[in-house]
Amino acid sequence: MNIFLIGFMGSGKSTLGKELAQQLRRSFIETDDWIERSEEKKISEIFSEKGETHFREKESLFLHQLQLVDECIIATGGGMPCYKNNMELMNQLGMTIWLDVEENMLVERLKKEKNVRPLLANVENVEQKIHELLKMRSPSYSKAKHIIKNPTANNLLELIASG
Repeated sequence: MNIFLIGFMGSGKSTLGKELAQQLRRSFIETDDWIERSEEKKISEIFSEKGETHFREKESLFLHQLQLVDECIIATGGGMPCYKNNMELMNQLGMTIWLDVEENMLVERLKKEKNVRPLLANVENVEQKIHELLKMRSPSYSKAKHIIKNPTANNLLELIASG
């Protein structure tokens, strides 16, 4: 069974996903990395040159290809669960876990790296943008089979072990 880590940018999907994959001896897949390789461009370049809609289409395409893999830890892009029927498909393909990090923690993490986050790069009020995006995305995230508030590798491992 695949395990999908979903959540807002800066929630720890990549960091915790790599740690989980190592602990559980599974492959780790980061959807953003796959898209960068397939497009031969950084995410920020894809957004600026081809737009967010193109990027979301690539995410959806990749998600459909994930039907061919099993026993992987998959870190999704923050907006992936909110596009088309992606969340429903992820729920069919495996265990979905929303890494639900408090908004103030996300703001602190993302302020430091706003220039590498396409949706925050040219934003004056980062806090307001994060608030708006979270409000918009939370209904999709809440469709995950499991929700972990302020996740750690240990509580993720406990959840996975319990089934």
